[in-house]
Amino acid sequence: MIESIVTYLHLFGHNASVENNRILTNHYYGTNKFVIAGDITPLQIRELPIFYLIERSKYGSLAHVGWDNSSSENEGMICEGIRINRNIDYNNPNAVYKKALENAVGTIIDDLSNDEYNKKEIINEFSAHWKRTTPDEKHKVISFIEPGETIEEIIRYYPGSNSHHRYPFFIKGNAKQINEEYEYLKALMKNPQSKGQAIYIPFHFPLLPPNPTTIIMEWWFEILNKLSPNTQNHLKDFSRRNNTRDFWVLGSTKLIDGSHGWFSINFKNPNKLIPPLFKNADTITWEAVAYDVCVHSKEYIIPRGGSTFYRTEKTIAIIGCGSVGAEIARQIASSGINNLILVDYDKLSIENIYRHFLSSEYLGRSKSIELSLELKKRYPYINATVIANYNLLSNCLTNYFLSNVDGIIIATGSPTEERYYNEELSKLDHKPWVIYCWVEGHGVGGHAIYVHNFGKGCLNCLYRDGDGNKSLESIQNFLKSEQKIAIDIAGCGTHFLPYSFTDAIQTAILATRLALLAVNNKLTESCRMSWKSDNSNEMSLETTYRYSTFKNSLGIEKLYWEYCDVCN
Repeated sequence: MIESIVTYLHLFGHNASVENNRILTNHYYGTNKFVIAGDITPLQIRELPIFYLIERSKYGSLAHVGWDNSSSENEGMICEGIRINRNIDYNNPNAVYKKALENAVGTIIDDLSNDEYNKKEIINEFSAHWKRTTPDEKHKVISFIEPGETIEEIIRYYPGSNSHHRYPFFIKGNAKQINEEYEYLKALMKNPQSKGQAIYIPFHFPLLPPNPTTIIMEWWFEILNKLSPNTQNHLKDFSRRNNTRDFWVLGSTKLIDGSHGWFSINFKNPNKLIPPLFKNADTITWEAVAYDVCVHSKEYIIPRGGSTFYRTEKTIAIIGCGSVGAEIARQIASSGINNLILVDYDKLSIENIYRHFLSSEYLGRSKSIELSLELKKRYPYINATVIANYNLLSNCLTNYFLSNVDGIIIATGSPTEERYYNEELSKLDHKPWVIYCWVEGHGVGGHAIYVHNFGKGCLNCLYRDGDGNKSLESIQNFLKSEQKIAIDIAGCGTHFLPYSFTDAIQTAILATRLALLAVNNKLTESCRMSWKSDNSNEMSLETTYRYSTFKNSLGIEKLYWEYCDVCN
């Protein structure tokens, strides 16, 4: 393969040769030459080749180019970008290699030809560049600190000797930012080995990270000099009050895009001395070691789930925590909306097990209370409060309740009570938006109705027939009324509406989609959504005309009916 690739590159004018089973190519920027070495081994296992910049050290700081300080080869791996969705034609390795090589060459030329671009990219890659200055994988800390505006004293813990978590971690000592039930932090805090002094220092301006060859202590004093005189005096006073042998600094730097890069330095000394946190501090006996930071802040981890809501202080109430409501709560929590109110009085029963989010450990216990606990275990920043009273919808019509929520999602499966709630809410001048959702039996489909807090269109608009006359039945449903939809296994009292967990999930997705659009102010009027299955031939139930003609799953449809008694 390697000779075939070299021959192919020659056809396109590349100066290519083979050395130590790698392909070397010469490239020029102006009168300057740089050499790239390509490793084709990954290509043989159906991944892109890996490229290295030869004589890496002579180019200084370069964006998207690694710098292995421990390597004697003096090479830097060139970042290929994101591998996701890369379609590699492994039957045509010559063309794959050529294309990947041209991308790598473009990266180097962009860095060398535009100093401003190169600097900007390095700053926004601060954490990646900082990681290269750490001695090895063991030099890592976990931080639960949010980026802030002021210097703060924080606490450094070492995990217990019997813990499978290996790294030191930072938390605040005087503020609760994370759920006490969050499982990961609970595991770290179980019998910690020791705790000690640390300080968090925010830099409200971009910092250039050090090169791997830079002495960390020198870089540290270079950035200290960039702080304001007041901040420097603050650090000097703090140092003089804290003699120590082991001291940690956690720092954040504001990146060009407004997010933050992180670094940590451990200062060690055989004697108890003033830590070097100010200009002209004695550093003769101090050792400074760089540590990579595993960031656990809202700003870092919530967007990794695709969320844009980590700065949003919206509150959503979910009324009904059955299979649909519980799944909605999980999806809303995953979206990064951190304030939920869960409303339900029911208990988890054995009948719920195969279609409910909660596991059997919660049998016989309150769905809303245990759902709140489960969300707190999974999501560090969730604030899920509970209302576990009877008369769910009546309790959610008070001024106090309505004034404390931005939106309400109702998943009670009780159309009569929901119509009552819709009518009572429509009488109020100031109210939140509301989503009503339900799944139809036998998994035939599901629906979500969004009622805007201003304007017309409500749940009652659905109660009409195909000719535009008032009706006792909803035009939204796919199953005709007045037929036996529920199933009973052992006679009276054992009736249930048959649908699966996937049916509940799909219906929850409708409600969640509408809720997130509402939170983003992307819905300007009331609307509705549905999903439909294709299993009507497998059941003996009659379906509606809408079922036979519906082709708009997940599409948004208008809701308002001009003859609605509630809207008009």
